Amino acid sequence: MALRLELPSRSSLAAVASGVSQAYGTRNVGLGLGAAAALLAFQPWLFLTCCWAVALTLPFNMRFEQERFEQGLYLFNPLLFGCFAFAAFGFGLASLVAVTVAVPLIVFVALRLEALGWRSYFTMPYIVAAYLTVVFASGALPSFPVVRVDDIFIGGTVRSFAQVLLSADLRVGACVLLAALLTAPVAATWALGVSAILSLAWVAVGLDPSIEAAGLVGYNAVIFTLYVGRDLGARLPQYVIALMGGALTHLLFYGIDLAPYTFPFVVSGWLYLALCSRAPGLWPGVRPT
Repeated sequence: MALRLELPSRSSLAAVASGVSQAYGTRNVGLGLGAAAALLAFQPWLFLTCCWAVALTLPFNMRFEQERFEQGLYLFNPLLFGCFAFAAFGFGLASLVAVTVAVPLIVFVALRLEALGWRSYFTMPYIVAAYLTVVFASGALPSFPVVRVDDIFIGGTVRSFAQVLLSADLRVGACVLLAALLTAPVAATWALGVSAILSLAWVAVGLDPSIEAAGLVGYNAVIFTLYVGRDLGARLPQYVIALMGGALTHLLFYGIDLAPYTFPFVVSGWLYLALCSRAPGLWPGVRPT
């Protein structure tokens, strides 16, 4: 019997694009395609590492809830781990092995958390896998790539859109920002403004400007702002409180010299959900987790 090669369906491709977008806290196929295109154009080895991470996720499709799969909710944690593996080890055997070992465990943990009724785990599976990987691999946690450039503030604000994917490439950040402005202009404008404010405050109080220049100050705020999205106007007090909680978490990690990854976003997300659960009219439909 001849083997039959089946190409990915349109819904599967849309799910992958949504998974890329879910790394930014939102289901937006256009944003996902823009981010993927930016990586392919400017950081192809990172793109290939992420492709391997996503490919290892797809065999679990039979265990996924179809609606959540199509929203990309099973793909963004493996994708982010692929970004982490590339940042930690570069493109090569070490990063591919790390992804091969970690992604099935990430998917298993996510499925177990869902089975236990906890769907607001956000990026915790990725974060835990990242810490464990580097501890076992080298005994020390890596810091994000830090660039030494003069274009602080403006460059750093744009790079914050790239650092969601652990990239310090200004071109990637600009492409993602443009895709966000075209597909979700209000939320993207808020995200840009909040990232700029946090970056300006970071430099103003005398903290290391190279951290800001690398885009490492505002990227969690970018994710959180895009996550809140259309509810920004209606939930502004909750948003501001949760955003500050994430910013303080980031400062704490900086103070103890520990890479926070997306944990400040997780803190903001949990605070926001807790605050909004006290208010009527919580969002309809399925939200990113």
